Amino acid sequence: MIIVLFALSLATQAFAWHDHTHLAICKATGSDMWYHCAGPDIAKIKAGNMEAYNHWFNNSAEAEVTPQMVFDQIDRYNKRSRIFDTEGHLLGAIIASLRAYEKDLRTGKYALYHLV
Repeated sequence: MIIVLFALSLATQAFAWHDHTHLAICKATGSDMWYHCAGPDIAKIKAGNMEAYNHWFNNSAEAEVTPQMVFDQIDRYNKRSRIFDTEGHLLGAIIASLRAYEKDLRTGKYALYHLV
């Protein structure tokens, strides 16, 4: 028992979402372009902190997520500020990426990348 507790104390936080998770979900939905779904993880690595804030939301206070809270995050999409954005903005980034998708689709551009 002591060995198990010691081993658990050395464990670090694991990131639950990674490229295999994204690919598995896209394959399960039947997407014919499932390979695009690793894009979010690639973007986090290539774009660094600029993209990273789009991928998390720290709600450690367990505050009720309200529509206003989500809408307040939209303007922070693809922006980073360690001082003013300590909680990330995943929820707003989802809406902002859908808006970017619709905008590119209307102008005839390839819009799918906004959704992966």
